Amino acid sequence: MESINSTPTEFVADNGNEGYETRKPDFVDKIEGFDIKNLSPENLEFMAHTIQDVFRENFPVSKELIDQIPERMMYVSTEDFVRLREDEKKEEIETELGFYNRKLEKMLINVPRHETPGTLFSTMFHECLHFVSIQSGAGLTGDFLYPDIGDKETAEMHNDLDEGVRVMVEGTTQNITHAYVIDKFGFQPQPQMFSYEPEYQVTNAIWLPFSKEERMKAYFNTPIESLRVRVESAFSEKPVNDTPTGMFANILVDVARVTRDMKTALDSWMKDNNPDPVEDVLNDVRHAVGNFIVRELEIGRRELDDDEEVLLQPYLEPYKAKE
Repeated sequence: MESINSTPTEFVADNGNEGYETRKPDFVDKIEGFDIKNLSPENLEFMAHTIQDVFRENFPVSKELIDQIPERMMYVSTEDFVRLREDEKKEEIETELGFYNRKLEKMLINVPRHETPGTLFSTMFHECLHFVSIQSGAGLTGDFLYPDIGDKETAEMHNDLDEGVRVMVEGTTQNITHAYVIDKFGFQPQPQMFSYEPEYQVTNAIWLPFSKEERMKAYFNTPIESLRVRVESAFSEKPVNDTPTGMFANILVDVARVTRDMKTALDSWMKDNNPDPVEDVLNDVRHAVGNFIVRELEIGRRELDDDEEVLLQPYLEPYKAKE
């Protein structure tokens, strides 16, 4: 396989301006030059090996899992993609681009639905994130302790809990995909790369106050139950390891709700060219996360330097006003 460098090269701009620009890695132009209607096995192999190199250099994932990526990838027709999904909503599944099948432990790639090789690479990258994180026991998936909500328990509540988990999983996965495929490597943005835009916007706002190390650890190394304990322990004087308070479940329900609001706001922006509703939803998310940050500051679990104070101003503003 051709040797590649998956870390963008920084160089001083030639236009005399101070600062640095990012040059695309060589593999980007190579992949974008593939014929999406006539992909060879070598083309697909090159993309899979490129993703392996990126993961090795950037993510806290075991060598054993990264080594498995090519053999766990299944490039299938739309008909086989629908069949392997084993889902009744076939009319919706046909348009999906990829899926990690936990039963088969395979990444299913619906190759014919992709319009560009860059989009195909983005889908492969996204599904590889699911594979390595879930196989590591993390990926914001897995069981966590639900509170005993007694008579208030409804099917709708459980649906919203499941939807909140789904939003965190898909939104955060898309967040990482976007950060590397588009922002870091410079692939040409394509409409198909933004299929989880509401989830992306919400989770991006949730994770922004946390360091890259915290985000990587949460996604690749931390079961969702551990996140429940961290969140609920910030607001409880009693141990919450085996006795959930219900706060984390309520947060997931809110995540599901605010994502629906974000979808409506994004649709409105497209229709009316008015971004204000999107910003309103983002502020709801920021203020909710800000409440958690304030609590961690109060119990001494977190400190902010001057730069973080500025960065988190939109999150902490309503709480500073109460001081």
